[in-house]
Amino acid sequence: MTLLPALFSALTNMPTFICERIAVQCEGVPAEPASFVWRKKEYRVTAVKHSWHDWGFARSAPQKDWRSRRHRTYFHVQVEDGTVFEIYLDRATRTNPTWILHKILST
Repeated sequence: MTLLPALFSALTNMPTFICERIAVQCEGVPAEPASFVWRKKEYRVTAVKHSWHDWGFARSAPQKDWRSRRHRTYFHVQVEDGTVFEIYLDRATRTNPTWILHKILST
């Protein structure tokens, strides 16, 4: 049953939304993802294709002030088998930043 979204994505060339926490190892200055673990499998990053910052507001934010802004850095990363993922670092809290696998862009 978990293969159906991936199969649909492969057939339609549409991204597969995942939105799950992942563990990421970074290297370099500024730090970029070097590898990540998702569902107990390690993926080694061979290229960071694109990165950007998102400081926008959530649609559900009752007030548009600095406290309700998102603090995310997104990355499009390619791994050893050629798959491209979109991952992001969510810095909503300073003490516990969270890495999220947002979607699979291509396989």
